[in-house]
Amino acid sequence: PEDYQTFSWPYINQIVEALSPLTHVIAFGKGCWFALEEMTLSKVSALGVDWTITPELARTLTNHTMTLQGNFDPNRLNSSPATITKMVTEMINRFGKDRYIANLGHGILPNIPLENAEAFMTKVVTGCKAINGCLGVFYWEPECYNGWQVYSKGVFDNSGRATSTLN
Repeated sequence: PEDYQTFSWPYINQIVEALSPLTHVIAFGKGCWFALEEMTLSKVSALGVDWTITPELARTLTNHTMTLQGNFDPNRLNSSPATITKMVTEMINRFGKDRYIANLGHGILPNIPLENAEAFMTKVVTGCKAINGCLGVFYWEPECYNGWQVYSKGVFDNSGRATSTLN
């Protein structure tokens, strides 16, 4: 924690200060749940949290005032599609519908079956549709084409067509 406070957060916060007048900023520090209280005092629009903190504690540490993004562990996608659906529902329910961005932490691992990734995406989309006031689902994946460094879980194939992940 001390190293993060000394060598990381001050520089992240400089970026936040520079960008916040121009756009919304989401700050994320992997494993940095201990810094959430301080980060809440910055000009960030939202804070990303990983799977090392519970949604309830993240809400408490941010004084229930911050939009939170998180916190599904990508390794959980090794579970069955039915279990993934249940876990995503639990994640959404635990964070609550207000000021929340569902997120798969650090992306889909190369060994994850496509139907498991599809179960995650499907539940996030249907979960959003069921929430009054949901603003939509944003899918971002820089490695979005199959074959990128042996990555084969992209939402687009090499011809540019959407894969079943976007069904």
